[in-house]
Amino acid sequence: MRGMQWEEAQVEALKEHWAAGRSGSEIAALLNGRFGADLTRNAVIGKLGRLGLLKQLSRDQVDKRRSAHAKRIVAASPAAQRPVKPNRHTLLFARPFAPAPAPERPPTPPASGPAPDAAPITIMQLDRHRCKWPEERDEYGEQLYCGAPVGETDRRRRYCDHHHSRECGRG
Repeated sequence: MRGMQWEEAQVEALKEHWAAGRSGSEIAALLNGRFGADLTRNAVIGKLGRLGLLKQLSRDQVDKRRSAHAKRIVAASPAAQRPVKPNRHTLLFARPFAPAPAPERPPTPPASGPAPDAAPITIMQLDRHRCKWPEERDEYGEQLYCGAPVGETDRRRRYCDHHHSRECGRG
C-alpha cells in the first residue's frame, strides 16, 4: 500500500485545525478543499497519531471538543439560518419525548400449591407430558415442579389445566 506524502503546509494546517478542536472528518474536508488532496478521516487520524497529537485527552479537553463540534453543527445547519414557522408537525416533534406509562396489570396470584392430582417432582423426573410449574424447594434446596399430567387436548402446553389457567390470568 502506497503512503501519502504530506507537505509541510498540510501538516501545519492539520495541527492548527486539531488545536481548534475540529474532528478528523472536518479536518479532512478542509484540507481537501484547501490543497486539493484526497484525504480521508482515517488518513488524518493516522497522521495525528504519528505526530503524537492523539495522546489521551483529559475529560475537560474531550468535553471542550464535543461542545465546540456541536456548536459548529448547529450553526451550519439550514434550520439555524431561517426561522421556523410553527405548524402541527413542528409542534408535534418539538415536545420532549416521554415514554407512555405502562398499563397496569393486576398481578397474577401464585398458584395455590400443586395441582390436586399430582405430587411435586424434581427436574430429572420431568418429561414433556408433565406440568413444569415451579413449586417449593425440597429439604435439600432442589427446585420442585408440579408434575401433573399436561392437558389431553394440547400436548404442546407446558402446564397442567390448573396452572395453565393461572398462567393465562383466568384462575
